[in-house]
Amino acid sequence: MSGFWPKSFRFQVVAIVSILLLVPVMIMAFDIAYISKTDDVLVQDLETKLTRIVDRMSSQIQNQVEEQLEERPEVNLSQTLVNAFEDATEPILDINKGVRIGLYVVQQDEIYIRGYLHDNRPPGGESPNTREQRIYNETAAGIKAAVAGGLPISKLGKTWDDRFLEYLVPINVDSKLVAVVWAQERMHPVFAQSAKARQILLVFTLIVFGFGVGATIFSVLSWVKKVSRIKDGLMSLEKDLNNSLPDMSGEMGQITKAINRMAANLSEKEHMAEQLRRSEYLSELGRFVTDIAHELRSPVSIIQTTVDLMEPRVKNQSDLKECVEMIQKQLDRHSRLTTELLNFGSPTQVKMDPFDLRELVRTVTAQTEQLLRKSNIELKVVTSNILPNIRGDQEKLTQTFINLIINAIQAMPKGGTLTIETFVGENTACVAFSDTGEGIKPEDISKIFQPFFSKKAGGSGLGLAISKKIVESHGGTMQVESIPGNGAKFTLCFPDYQ
Repeated sequence: MSGFWPKSFRFQVVAIVSILLLVPVMIMAFDIAYISKTDDVLVQDLETKLTRIVDRMSSQIQNQVEEQLEERPEVNLSQTLVNAFEDATEPILDINKGVRIGLYVVQQDEIYIRGYLHDNRPPGGESPNTREQRIYNETAAGIKAAVAGGLPISKLGKTWDDRFLEYLVPINVDSKLVAVVWAQERMHPVFAQSAKARQILLVFTLIVFGFGVGATIFSVLSWVKKVSRIKDGLMSLEKDLNNSLPDMSGEMGQITKAINRMAANLSEKEHMAEQLRRSEYLSELGRFVTDIAHELRSPVSIIQTTVDLMEPRVKNQSDLKECVEMIQKQLDRHSRLTTELLNFGSPTQVKMDPFDLRELVRTVTAQTEQLLRKSNIELKVVTSNILPNIRGDQEKLTQTFINLIINAIQAMPKGGTLTIETFVGENTACVAFSDTGEGIKPEDISKIFQPFFSKKAGGSGLGLAISKKIVESHGGTMQVESIPGNGAKFTLCFPDYQ
């Protein structure tokens, strides 16, 4: 039904109001203007006729009964009423064919019937007693009303196959109600058709009204459901702008699309603002780090010169020699740290020369083979047969790959497996470094490429930050995946060069 039903809420409301109000009003107007007037004319004409007959007959019966009772008080009242009824009905039935006349005697609780509404009989026929009982059942309500009220009444009745109008008048003798006399005649066939038409119109009106109510409920429930989905979507958007609202049809769909576009724009602006803040932060940090590294080099150079001068003089003094060696180790460590700081703070300049990524992997694995064997680490290399060339600085990428291998070795202090795989991405050539170490905690994934973030004792936290910076300077991407207890995977992808 949702596919057929109009999607515009305004159209739905107008359509439903029209169905609920306009159609019933038109039916009522038709009933008042035509059907009711026709019925009123038919009933009024027939009622006038029956009133004239019954009033004349009741007056004649009452007069005749009172005269006989006055002459012979001992006569049976019920029989006198029946005799007077018989005398009064004969001339009336001769003139008015199709009129049925009846008498109800209160004392006997019996009825007497003369005349026929029509010549038709119920299917299968009926005996006189059956007919009398049927007629009594059809007229019982009118008789009871006349007896209870003591006043003439008109009433529409229904036979087994038709409708009739009856007019009932109570008969009083000595101020006591003793009988009810009535006359009945079939309504014109138009009346029956009119009644049937009214029933049809009533059923149709109820169907239309029910459809309108159902459509209203359907529309309201549909809109309530959509509003609820939008509300839940907005609550989800409040937590994360990347959680878009579900697609909908109609006006609600236009609203959800507008909200999704607005959320996407806000998310993009937030991302751009974050990138700008990060870029400014890294730029300031790089300048600051470079300045510090240069400042540190001056005193370290003096210390290094001093150590170089002391070294020949303490060859034969074991205690001093150990101290000088310790100072030299710390100077070497300091030199490496200073170099990392300068590399991080200085702009990355790369030579964009085309080369085969697989060849670079072979060179790096050959250089680190002894280190991997010494650390009890098994190396697996999986290369793609079809891998496009890339453009970049082989020297800087070689150092980046070696840093990732050393990082994997440090993640597997008890040995393990390092897998290096090259494969083709979407317009990219990729290489992945997977280890079987303890992995990276989920809360550290977003921090691992941040400068100075390190979980290793004595680590500077610059290795991965510099590696990512070098990859990005080649137009590539660097991503990390981790499952605690199952190792980490670093994936580097570079634009292909054809």
